Amino acid sequence: MEIFINSDGDIVLKKYSPIFDLKNFADDVCQSITDITESSVFICDLEKVIAVANASKIQYKNKIISSELEEYINQRKVYIGNVKNGSNISKLLYEELNVQYSAEIIVPLIFDGDVMGAIVLFRKEGDLSVTDVDILKVFANFIARQMS
Repeated sequence: MEIFINSDGDIVLKKYSPIFDLKNFADDVCQSITDITESSVFICDLEKVIAVANASKIQYKNKIISSELEEYINQRKVYIGNVKNGSNISKLLYEELNVQYSAEIIVPLIFDGDVMGAIVLFRKEGDLSVTDVDILKVFANFIARQMS
């Protein structure tokens, strides 16, 4: 929780998100992952999307994530969903856009033992590879180190 006084002299209480402090860095991470995987990539905290690449920033950035995605994140483990295998593809946003994805990877961001958010990769077509999962794990680890 952050407590500060605004220009009108009012006391403001703001929920602190270490990932939000890294938003410019998070944009670069998303773009780097997209460059490698050719997929849509999102970084979110436990409430909203912080960074977006290969998808509309206007439609996704700062939007509330779905409770379904929040549940996957709170499980603290990598989730891989693929329509071909009969897996569920989670909704990214609380108010989901009408976008169909065929595969996804959710890698939680864990810092000091606490879940802070996730890196989420969606693919509209094509299969996921072990390399895709490993790339997200490396970047998740790197982001966690940046939060310290």
